[in-house]
Amino acid sequence: RNDHQFATAQRFAQQPGVTVAWDEAELSRCLERMGDVSSFAPIPPKAPRELTDRLRGFLVEGRR
Repeated sequence: RNDHQFATAQRFAQQPGVTVAWDEAELSRCLERMGDVSSFAPIPPKAPRELTDRLRGFLVEGRR
């Protein structure tokens, strides 16, 4: 109703390493460019402290 997903995608698209596909054709091209995903760094089993602290802060502030 208010295009909030579009605004979120626009913000993520500005981040290094993030690819946003705006339509199906672009999604296909993006996936082809990605190549072998096994070459990416593995996701660590635990989130970095900075991330969990920021999430915790967001959740606490959001409840006020």
